[in-house]
Formats: sequence, C-alpha cells, structure tokens
Amino acid sequence: MSRMISEQIADFLGEKINNHSPVGGGCIAQTGIIKTNKGNTYFLKQGFSNTMFTCEANGLHEIAKAGCIKTPKVILAKNDFLLLEWIKQGSKTIDFFKLFGKQIAQMHQNTQKQFGFFEHNFIGATPQINT
Repeated sequence: MSRMISEQIADFLGEKINNHSPVGGGCIAQTGIIKTNKGNTYFLKQGFSNTMFTCEANGLHEIAKAGCIKTPKVILAKNDFLLLEWIKQGSKTIDFFKLFGKQIAQMHQNTQKQFGFFEHNFIGATPQINT
C-alpha cells in the first residue's frame, strides 16, 4: 500500500493503520487486510487508476439495496482504491449453492424502469458499456 493511500485512509477513518497484510483471491487487483489502532479491520482493493473502484462501489450499493445477499459495506471509494467492510470468511454449508442461487434470483426481482445500469462499469478489467 502506498503512503498516499495509507494517509487518505487514515485521515478518512480517523484511525492509525497498524498493519496491512496482502490476501489472495483476486486476479485483477491487489488485495489486503488493514488493521487499525482502534481494533477495526477493513478490506482494501488497489492497483488501478481509473473509475473501476468507484464503479464497483456503486454496484455494491445496488446489490445491498436488494437486501437479500450479504454485501460488504463500502467505506471509501477512490479512483485508485476501494476500502470495504471486512467480512470474515466462513465455512460453506451443504446448501450454500442452493441458497446463493435463491438469493441471486431474489436480487434480480428488483427491477427498474429501463434496462442497464446508470453508468459504464466493468466485468473484471473488461469495460461494460451501459448505454
């Protein structure tokens, strides 16, 4: 994590960053866990300098509106990073995929007056044009 990003996060949170450790799982961004002096833990995505992370934040807000899938809270979104609520990974139950499928179907019951999203966004690193 760059010093500039670290300072922006610390200033926004009003907390000192005690530890930043990388975690795996993503393929297009650098990801890590941030721990602060107040005992809080956050998830950080970084590695691009365009609108990818702000678009992802907007997508997460929309998913959360449906209220049917656990979605990390967006803490801070900038063009070069995305800071999210840390959700500790749990064990998959035997009916995980069945439940997840139902939640995805329920999420898609939330419709709008028009097709598409209000902004261009991304699928991974690939731009998704929504016009």
